[in-house]
Amino acid sequence: MQGFIYIWRDKIRNMYYVGSHDGTIDDGYISSSHWLTAEVRYRPADFKRRILKYVDLLNLKLEEYKFINLIKDDEFGKKYYNLKQGKPKGIAPWNKGKTGVYSPEHRKRISEWRTGVATTKGKTNPQAADNGRKGAAKLSARVKGRTRLYKEDGTWTWQYP
Repeated sequence: MQGFIYIWRDKIRNMYYVGSHDGTIDDGYISSSHWLTAEVRYRPADFKRRILKYVDLLNLKLEEYKFINLIKDDEFGKKYYNLKQGKPKGIAPWNKGKTGVYSPEHRKRISEWRTGVATTKGKTNPQAADNGRKGAAKLSARVKGRTRLYKEDGTWTWQYP
């Protein structure tokens, strides 16, 4: 599968929009920007899209980020319809490679605050399935010792050991 990086140009306002799409060129997709999409639909003759690069889907967001990273900070929302730089998910955590982010005093306060507090780390929330959270039923079945108890009317509940 392949996607592409594109740039829209507004001839009247002399503004641009950089984005990516993982579909085909002629599927009618405009952009994820509501602002740009509304403008293109309102005056389609004033806009032109150019394909900058074809990219495989695994690297699509990273390549888009590289192009958006070339835009200067003061040009977002003024010269570009892109409102912010953004960052593709899964690139790097905010504190990767940084040391001393928290002072020793602050780390001690966090430790004291967390001491004795029950944690759900490694466990799923049994109420999440009732609340309709995505994938909660699948995760809840993985908790050790918990099984489904089926009732006569076809419904089920969790049975704990």
